[in-house]
Amino acid sequence: MAYLTLLPPPSWPSSPTLLMFADDDEVEFDHIRRHAPSAPDAQLAIVPDTGHGLLADKPGLCSTMIIEFLTEPRRAADTCRGDSGER
Repeated sequence: MAYLTLLPPPSWPSSPTLLMFADDDEVEFDHIRRHAPSAPDAQLAIVPDTGHGLLADKPGLCSTMIIEFLTEPRRAADTCRGDSGER
């Protein structure tokens, strides 16, 4: 889809972010690869053998990816801090 390449880079949150995409999606991989590195503290997850409905296509795998992301020790510690980084 050509219009996706015209979008400006998004404003990313400063908190840890999981970016999940399908490997056979309408979103072009070049677009993902170009913008994902600009997200601070982001982790990119490409879900294999899925389309745009990746959560419905592979609910078990997606759940595992999300749970692992949320339970990483660093992620749990970041969640306990306020915006200032103080506990």
